[in-house]
Amino acid sequence: MKNKNIIIKFISVVTILLISLVFFNTKVYAAKFNLDVNCDGKKIEMTSKTPDMTWSINNMLPGQKEETTINISNVGPKSVKVEFKATTDSGEDVSNILNIQVIKIGNGSKQTEQIEYDGKYSEMNKIVLNLDSRKSQEYKIITALPADIGNEYQGKECQIKLEFTSTGESDEQVNPPAQNEPEQEPEKQYISTSEIKSPQTGESNAVYIVAAILVFAFITLGLIYFIQKITK
Repeated sequence: MKNKNIIIKFISVVTILLISLVFFNTKVYAAKFNLDVNCDGKKIEMTSKTPDMTWSINNMLPGQKEETTINISNVGPKSVKVEFKATTDSGEDVSNILNIQVIKIGNGSKQTEQIEYDGKYSEMNKIVLNLDSRKSQEYKIITALPADIGNEYQGKECQIKLEFTSTGESDEQVNPPAQNEPEQEPEKQYISTSEIKSPQTGESNAVYIVAAILVFAFITLGLIYFIQKITK
């Protein structure tokens, strides 16, 4: 009977911890993205701890809004230009009637908001950001289902994805002036990328968290058994 109680307590501890893990992952990765851009004059690359910059719009009611945030950081020594826009992975019929508002958050002492785009997903142009070295910029993206649409869109799903392109100045220069020609400023050369290289942070962290939960659960089981043993 006592062994049965220990097993029940063990299962309860593991269940509670696993539920907490699921809640933690949902809160961290659901609707908050980040992007790091690094240009050193020879190459430029984008990396992110949230590689899958896709989120689902589903079962929204007319007039309902959903909010997503993204923080773009220039972690390199040179200034960069970053362009991004929202595209549709699936559910194009829904995205055609969805409204999107992209808001640039001010970095000063008083947090200001500047609307960069307000309109339909299907009509959205690229958002352009010029970012100096070691600076960052946060955006808030609000998705809304118009209040005046019919019920035919309720229950439908739409997959939205953010796509990025970054450009930075290269150390190399094009067409240097010849020795006998008048001195002219050589043309600047730029390097760019549209690929996000994603370090394995999200998945590997989850593995470590699960392992830690199991270790903690076994320690808890041992403590329960030890306490019951000494209190006989």
